[in-house]
Formats: sequence, structure tokens, C-alpha cells
Amino acid sequence: TDTASVLHEAIQYIKFLHDQVN
Repeated sequence: TDTASVLHEAIQYIKFLHDQVN
């Protein structure tokens, strides 16, 4: 796994959690 793909997955996960909170 390269850094860009890991970062992309992390951003998607954070957005998902943020949507769950709101």
C-alpha cells in the first residue's frame, strides 16, 4: 500500500465518522 492510498482511505473514513456525528 502506498502513502497516497492510505491517506485517501483515512480521509474517507474521517468523512464517514463526521457524517455519523452530524
